[in-house]
Amino acid sequence: MVAGRQRSFMLIVPKDYHSWQPQQLVFAFHGRTNNNAKVRGYYDLERYAAQPTLFVYPSGLQGKSGHFTWSAPRDPAHALRDYAFFDALLADIGKRYCVALNHVYIVGHSLGAWFSNSLACARASRIRAVATLGGGISARACQDAVAAMIVHNPKDRLVPVADGRRARDMFLKHNGLLEMRDVPLATHDLNCRRYGHQAERNPVLWCPHTHDYTWRGKYYPHNWPRGTGRAMMAFFASLP
Repeated sequence: MVAGRQRSFMLIVPKDYHSWQPQQLVFAFHGRTNNNAKVRGYYDLERYAAQPTLFVYPSGLQGKSGHFTWSAPRDPAHALRDYAFFDALLADIGKRYCVALNHVYIVGHSLGAWFSNSLACARASRIRAVATLGGGISARACQDAVAAMIVHNPKDRLVPVADGRRARDMFLKHNGLLEMRDVPLATHDLNCRRYGHQAERNPVLWCPHTHDYTWRGKYYPHNWPRGTGRAMMAFFASLP
């Protein structure tokens, strides 16, 4: 129960979970149209966990249109409705499981990316890193520095790439990296460029990928390309 409303989520616990072994924690937020069960499938995060990890897939509230939401229409940028949902989940899971609270990560796509980027800014002291695809940001300022991986197709018609650049620039600013030159990465095919040297605690990856088609052959630049989940989990694992 959060703010008087019953909320739901999926929690995936490793089969070899031990109460004495600290677990990393990944929150994965869905978009406007796909529910948490669907994104669990196509995000494809779990098999790429380098360390023992709990995965939580929260469920947004459905509006009158049937679409999911993470905020109410008049929410201020610094206080979106479901920041409280995240806070409640983090507290609850932290009580019931052995969680490494310095290894909390956030993932999102589309509306879930917008919410994840905004949440990472608003709760930077509790979030180690955020990785998103095809989303913007509502926050005008971040609470603190937070590592970020922003993936966005320049041809995206649903969420303009300018929104992704604004999220990137917000993290660059608060991570003190605005003056840093970006360096191309050759580890995967998302066209990523890194801001921050190898020892940087809070680097920013900007990935203007060029995967214009879904695996079924449909032109849809807003899609989640194969390998994205693996790349995001690798980014989390690479952080000092």
